[in-house]
Amino acid sequence: MQIGAALLGNLDDEMRKGRSHVARAARTAIVGTAQGLQSKLRQDFASSRLARGAELQKTWRVRFYPAGAKETLNPAALVYSTMPQVTMAFEKGATVTVNGKKGALVPNAAVWGEGRVRRPSGRASKSVSTFDVALRRYGGLQWIPTPGNDDLVGVFVAKLDKGLSRTGKRRKAGVRALRKGEYDREVVFWVIHEPRLPRLLRGDVIRRRTERDAPDEIARRFIAAFERDQGGVQARLTGPEM
Repeated sequence: MQIGAALLGNLDDEMRKGRSHVARAARTAIVGTAQGLQSKLRQDFASSRLARGAELQKTWRVRFYPAGAKETLNPAALVYSTMPQVTMAFEKGATVTVNGKKGALVPNAAVWGEGRVRRPSGRASKSVSTFDVALRRYGGLQWIPTPGNDDLVGVFVAKLDKGLSRTGKRRKAGVRALRKGEYDREVVFWVIHEPRLPRLLRGDVIRRRTERDAPDEIARRFIAAFERDQGGVQARLTGPEM
């Protein structure tokens, strides 16, 4: 009985140690991959010709789950931007020139929902600009300049119904609402001043490549971290046998 208890105790300890090794290696792999993506997205801003690229690159953040150093076999990470509308504007290259000043169109997420303007697909998309889509959906837009603001050239405002459509979207005010003055004035686009013409950001390309390469990179980082934790003992990941 004493021998059996001793063997069981050692086995439990070894299983706990093994689980800890795997959990640490998994977290190291996820952290390294997420930080690599964050670094690439920040470098995209830094190497662009945006006037404030060095500042905007800091808007890319990363968050790990679970928080802290809690061990788990299912770690996760979120790489996100604190200014997604600005990022999307420069990725899509939607620009406008007002009174001789060139600026980037930044959609108001409260109006557009996803923070970006969905253009029609197919051949028609080439002849339809982001601004055209806004005119079709919300009618005439009022331009309101913001003099004295170094970053903001101005805003485009639309007259919208106070309520939402059946799909939960904002829509332009009808004739009756306009006549009675029962409408809301909402910012449809902010126009950010950009004195230098930047190249388009490559965030969409970076995200697609990361999505494609992430499984192999996570596996490679996991094996490297596991072997270091085991003192150099080689590990091998294999799938189910066919």
